[in-house]
Amino acid sequence: MGEDLLTPGAAMAVYRELCTDARVRFAHERAGVEMLWMSFMAAPMATGSVWTDAWLAAFALSQGIRLVTFDAGMQRWAMLDPEILRP
Repeated sequence: MGEDLLTPGAAMAVYRELCTDARVRFAHERAGVEMLWMSFMAAPMATGSVWTDAWLAAFALSQGIRLVTFDAGMQRWAMLDPEILRP
């Protein structure tokens, strides 16, 4: 495993920690998120991990929330304006 990857157990520990953080909230899918996601998937760059990235982008946009990620590739959607964290 690469040094920047977590084992499944370690990832679940981070998830449990996030669930107790008052800055983190759960949000249900809103109407229209699927149509927005599908529009992202129609783009020419929709290959590989773009499938899940496009859903995360559509979800954040439909919620009106800012996506915070380590994945600089999320900048492919200019309207998303993600906050890219540096490790």
